[in-house]
Amino acid sequence: ESLAVDGMVGPETLEAYNNCERKYNIYITLNVLQAQKYIEIVENNPSQKVFLNGWLKRVTLNKE
Repeated sequence: ESLAVDGMVGPETLEAYNNCERKYNIYITLNVLQAQKYIEIVENNPSQKVFLNGWLKRVTLNKE
C-alpha cells in the first residue's frame, strides 16, 4: 500500500510503520537522510563546518 506524502506523521503513517517488517531499514534510511541534510547545511554555509562532527555523531549507529 502507498501513502500520500503530505509531510505529516499521522495515524496512517504510524500504522504503516507498525506493520512494517523492516523497521531497521527505515531507521537506517532516516539516519542517512539526516546526515545528508547536515552535509548540505555545511556545503551551503561553510561556517557551520565546526558543528558537523557533532551533528554526524547523532546519526551514527549505536548497537549498545
